[in-house]
Amino acid sequence: MVKFRFATLFVLLFLCRSLFADEQKVVVLIHPLERENVEIEESSFIESLLYSYISAMSDIEVLLEVNEQAGNSVDYELFGGLNNDGLNTIITLNVKNLKTNEIVSYASAHKNSSEMVLKLRSIVQTLFHEPASFPANSDASPVAAEDITLNSVVGLWRADGGIEMVNFQRDGTTIAFFSSGERMSLKFTIEGNVLKIIQNSPNRERYYQGQSYDIIRELTQKAQPLYFELQLFDNGLTLRGKRIETTATAGSNGRIQLTHNTEHTAEWKRHTR
Repeated sequence: MVKFRFATLFVLLFLCRSLFADEQKVVVLIHPLERENVEIEESSFIESLLYSYISAMSDIEVLLEVNEQAGNSVDYELFGGLNNDGLNTIITLNVKNLKTNEIVSYASAHKNSSEMVLKLRSIVQTLFHEPASFPANSDASPVAAEDITLNSVVGLWRADGGIEMVNFQRDGTTIAFFSSGERMSLKFTIEGNVLKIIQNSPNRERYYQGQSYDIIRELTQKAQPLYFELQLFDNGLTLRGKRIETTATAGSNGRIQLTHNTEHTAEWKRHTR
């Protein structure tokens, strides 16, 4: 993979935001993206839009490089890349919390760069507003979880991370409905006021839609069962916690690197008519 070179636009964005920096803003260090099988003209345009959208967010202070003054103030790192697998152009973005090492990831596949450009702003908003990724006030007292029971979880919930809906049954089984149209069977238990959910069906390719074919094939064959630990909040209307899964990245030599037990935040909302 070849790393992007930052355009003058990015330097100007950095200087402008530094002049008007708010000390309470979250500081994000943006690393150069990587690209594979993408024309430099197309990638440069996509890159400029991406960084412009991130820099324009009012609660984020953007750094494009670490210096002695700012090096210790970085809260998050952004890294990722663009890849064309011959069928789709795939954008992958990752935000790492440097205090907890938690990583929030987003990947989507598009038929062409023009389609990606139309959706870039919503992609950025989705990534940077993942639950608990960028807390508005890191000094605020944590909200206590509510008591969780079978009655409080049975029924439909709107999920995230590629899962549209989850249906909990009284017999301890669950069906997850993916954005791709695929279904996954899971089972759940309640232990110590924590809802624990684990995949109970074989991996299928459509669980990993939006990634390259090689990554999808590798995850289908080797990914560990998807697992959640969630607690109840907001008067029984929100399930919030962590999602633990296997993730994969493609190296410059084409080899697929699997990372098991990758944690992401998860937040589900009770489905109401």
